[in-house]
Amino acid sequence: MTACGTGEGFGAVTWWGFSPAMDFQEKGLTASMKALSSKEDNVSELNILVVGAGDSRHLLTTIARAHRWPRRKINFKERDQLEAIFKFWRNPDPKVFQISRMWDLRNRQYLGNRYDSKQGAYDWDLHMKLYDRGARVINNRQYYQWREKGLAFEVREGLYDVSNKSLASGLLLNYKGEKVPSRGYWGDIVTSPYIAFGIETEEQSLLKTANGVHIKTAQDISQYNITALLHELVAKERYALLQPTEQATLSEITEEEEEGETENDSSNKKDESTHTSQQPGIVLEAGPVKQNNEMDNSGSGGGSCTAENDYLPLPDVKIHFLPVSCVTELCKKSIYNNRFNVIYFSCSMVHQLTPELEQISAPQATLIVELTKFMLDLRIELIAKFSSRVTEMAREAGFVPFGNVDDEKDSFARFELKNDP
Repeated sequence: MTACGTGEGFGAVTWWGFSPAMDFQEKGLTASMKALSSKEDNVSELNILVVGAGDSRHLLTTIARAHRWPRRKINFKERDQLEAIFKFWRNPDPKVFQISRMWDLRNRQYLGNRYDSKQGAYDWDLHMKLYDRGARVINNRQYYQWREKGLAFEVREGLYDVSNKSLASGLLLNYKGEKVPSRGYWGDIVTSPYIAFGIETEEQSLLKTANGVHIKTAQDISQYNITALLHELVAKERYALLQPTEQATLSEITEEEEEGETENDSSNKKDESTHTSQQPGIVLEAGPVKQNNEMDNSGSGGGSCTAENDYLPLPDVKIHFLPVSCVTELCKKSIYNNRFNVIYFSCSMVHQLTPELEQISAPQATLIVELTKFMLDLRIELIAKFSSRVTEMAREAGFVPFGNVDDEKDSFARFELKNDP
């Protein structure tokens, strides 16, 4: 029997975060933003230290929405282990990474003797944990499918029978008293990847309910949020969801059919362009579909993307990847003294939140710590203890809480660097 609170369902490798994506400029305290230093071009510089985010959700959101704020040069220092085994990814042999078998083995190990009634375990985790913690938009069918097969997103019709090798990683396992390297899937099998982009959105129409049931799913919201961020990244404007056209009533349809029967056959043969023009928001062109590799460079702060330069330039953004021991090592270099305006720690990396952090924090810096709200193996009392311990560690590093933290409702805790007396 798997004991609640062991955290076995989260695995040893973090492939996605356990909290919704955030814009660091939005979540950074006002005092931190006002204290930014400016360079010779009179553009303020925002330095952000990200420790163990698990994925790029915060970076993508912050960069895509940068146009909403005063122009700033954004520098990210990202601490994460990168395992890029490109030869393994290119191997066409399906037997090198049998994800279905590995997923089932993880499920059997995690559930123990509950495996024979696993549907009940899935249902309990969804309704008694995820729903109670605010993720009610997650669809039960999609969640059960992910728990059973590891398939979370079906954005098109087709067979999803090719293993995603990018989710493979190595781990040292104990075998007969020795450490043996083993490749497999060692990530989350309990919470799901829906938390990152699928439970919160600026488009409130996606959160509507009918008879107490959400009409859209976490998959729909995830797809919209990613589309909106990519659009905003390129166009430098907010993405607007197209509203559906008004639906005709039954009486209107009947009247149209009766009128159509009395019309001449020739009137039914309308020119295709005329018919198309009556459909607002839809543009159809004859001939083969062409892919345009060039982007309009008229947008402010954007740049152009050509066939020779097949990426989107971000002149005001720099991202630096750092080793595991980044926090202690940064404190030893004077160049990083009073450097970072916003500092983020994932819940799995708070052990690096040490008193030395104050040395690399800019005046009035903002500290954001991910809480364990969506780590389903943790009991409520352990979630509360974690939040209290984070507050203690932040105080030891010179930070004080900003506002009150609700252990059951909040995904993050925010702190500000206290001023010297």
